Amino acid sequence: MSLIFYSEEEDNNKEESISKYKDMFLDYENKKPTLSEALTQMFISSGAEQNQSKILVKDILSKCKSTIDNNLDKIKKEHPNISKDDAYIICSYTCESKKSKYSPYRLLNRNLVSENRKNGINKISKYLFILLRALRKLKRFYPNKENKYLYRCITSKVNLSEDPFNKKYIPYKVGNIKTFWGFTSTSQNVKMTYHFLKDEEKIKSGTIFSLGGDIWGYNIALFNYYGEEEILLEPERKYKVDNVLPSVNEIIYVNCKILTTPLVLDNNNNNIEENNINKNNDNDDNLNVYTKKIINKYIPKNSKNKIKKNKKNSYKFIYETSIKNEEIYIFSTKFVEKNKDKCHLIIDDKINYELKDKYTFRDIGEHSVTLVIKEGENVDFFRIFDFFSEQFSFAGIYFDFYKKNHRLIDASSLKYLDVSQYTNLDSMFCGCANIKDFSFLKNWDVSKCKYFNYTFSFCGFENLEFLSNWNLSSAESLTYMFENCVNLKDINHIKNWNLENAHCFFCMFRNCTSLKDINALQNWNMSNTRSVFGMFEYCENLITADSLYKWKLSDKVERDDIFNGCKKLLNIPSIFKKPSPSSDTLNQLKCFFIFIFLVLIIGFMFIGIKILKLLIAIIRYFLNLFLYKKN
Repeated sequence: MSLIFYSEEEDNNKEESISKYKDMFLDYENKKPTLSEALTQMFISSGAEQNQSKILVKDILSKCKSTIDNNLDKIKKEHPNISKDDAYIICSYTCESKKSKYSPYRLLNRNLVSENRKNGINKISKYLFILLRALRKLKRFYPNKENKYLYRCITSKVNLSEDPFNKKYIPYKVGNIKTFWGFTSTSQNVKMTYHFLKDEEKIKSGTIFSLGGDIWGYNIALFNYYGEEEILLEPERKYKVDNVLPSVNEIIYVNCKILTTPLVLDNNNNNIEENNINKNNDNDDNLNVYTKKIINKYIPKNSKNKIKKNKKNSYKFIYETSIKNEEIYIFSTKFVEKNKDKCHLIIDDKINYELKDKYTFRDIGEHSVTLVIKEGENVDFFRIFDFFSEQFSFAGIYFDFYKKNHRLIDASSLKYLDVSQYTNLDSMFCGCANIKDFSFLKNWDVSKCKYFNYTFSFCGFENLEFLSNWNLSSAESLTYMFENCVNLKDINHIKNWNLENAHCFFCMFRNCTSLKDINALQNWNMSNTRSVFGMFEYCENLITADSLYKWKLSDKVERDDIFNGCKKLLNIPSIFKKPSPSSDTLNQLKCFFIFIFLVLIIGFMFIGIKILKLLIAIIRYFLNLFLYKKN
C-alpha cells in the first residue's frame, strides 16, 4: 500500500488541539529525545513488549540508515539546514515495521485521531515533538502555477449526511469546515491518486480530495523509504468543503479549501520559510504601448481612465480566490474567442487589456470582473460559463472542472440580460456551486429556448423557487439539467412547468442526493417523451415517487435505470417497468418466424431434389457395374 494515501479515520469533530497539552512537551525543549527513545516510548505504550520494541527500533533505524546514506548528498544540497539525525527522524515516519500495526506513521496518526485525545498524545509525545522539529527545518513546498492543488485519497467513502447517533459529527457538505487531525499525506499527481483506488483494473470505492487554498507542506520524497513522491501536511489543518461529487464510479470527490491556521506546538523560534510563491512583478500603473491603444479605443478622450457603466452594456461578476497570485478561469474560451473584439474587462476597478478567459489575481479574497460591451455591438452570452474540461478524463472531468468554475460566487447582474431570443442555454451555469442566490434568473424570458442540457449541473442551490416563473413550452431537451445538485431538496416550484414539447429527460436529476420526494412532478405532460433514462439515478435518499404513475409514457419510451441507485425507494410505479410486448407485436413476430420457416423448407426441398437425383445416378452406376461383372 502506498504511504502517500494512508490515513486513519477522518475528522471526528474533536475540540482539543495538541497545543492544549503543550506542558507535556516542555521538558523536550531542554533535552531533545533521540529517535530511539521516541520510538521505544511509542511502541511500548502501544502494547509492544520490551524485547519486541528493541527489535522494531533496530529494524526502523536500519531502514533509515540505508535510505539516508543513499540520498545524503541530494539532501544536503536541497535542505542545507537538516542534520543527519533529523533526516533519520523524517525517514522513520515513512518506514513500515515488521509488524504493520507498529509502523510509526500508523501509530502516530492513530493516536492523533483517538477519541481519548490526551491519552493518545501522551503515547506519542516524544516522537511527535522531534518529527515536527525536524520537518520545520525543511523548506516549505507550495504547488506550482500549473497545478495549484494537492490530492489525496482514502479507501473509504466519507459521510455526506448527518449521523443520527453522533449529533456533533460534521458531514461533508458544501460550506462545512472540518479538520485533518493527523499528518496528511498528499501528492501532486492526480492520476497516481486515482490509480491507487484501482485493483487489477477494478475501481475500488473510496474518496479523493482535491486540496487548494492556503496549501503548503513538506516534500519528503528524498527521505521516503519507498522512494515515493510525498507532500506531508502538518496536523490540525482546517479546511472548508467547496464542492462534493457523490459516488461517481464508486468514488466520492471532495474539493476543499485549506484555511490558514496556527501551527501546533509553535514556539515562534523555528526557522520556517516564508511563502516562496513567485510574485508577479507586473505593474498595472506602467502602461505599455499596447495598453494605451486599448484605452484610446474604448475610453473617451475627456475621461480619466473612468468608464461609464450602464446596465445594458456592462455586467459585473464576483470571483473568490484562496491563494495569492491565483490564476482562475473567468469566462469560457469559446465565449472569449467569439466576442474578443466586442468587449473589454474592468477587473477590481482597473482597466484590463482585453477580454480573456483567465486572469491572475494577486491577492486573496473577492474580486470584481466587469464585462463591458462596446457601444453598438451585440454579444451572444451563450456558454459564457461553459466550464466543461477539454480533458474529458479522470484527471480533468472533475478536478480540472472545479479549477475553472467554482470561484464564481455572484452573477446577479445577469438579471438584465435579455435572453428572449435565445434557443439554447446549454451549460450556462454548469458547476457554479458557490453562487448562493440565483433569484436574478426569476424573470428571464426563456419561452423560445429549446435546449437546457447541463444548464444547472453541479450547482449548490436547495430549491428551485427562482425557476417557478420560467416558461418551458418550447423546451425539447433537459438532459443532465440538474445533475449532481447535491443540495437540492425541494422541486415543488417547477411542478407547473409546461413540457408538452420536451422529449428528452436523460439523467435530468442524476445524483441529486438530497431529494426525498418527487411527487410534485406528477402533473407534467410527458406525452412526447422519448427518454427518461437515468432521470433520478443515484438519488440515494429518494423515498417516494408513487404519484408519477400519472405520467403517460408510450411503450417506446426509454426508461432504463430511471431509479438505479435509489436505495431507499421501496415502491417503483409500474409504468417505469419495461412493458411486455403488445398483442400486435406478438402477431408480427409470429408472422416473421413463419415466413422464415417456409423459406427454409422451400430451400431444403430445392436442394434435396438435386441430391436425390445424384443418389439415383450413383445407384444406377453401381447396379449396372454389378450386372456386367455377373454376366
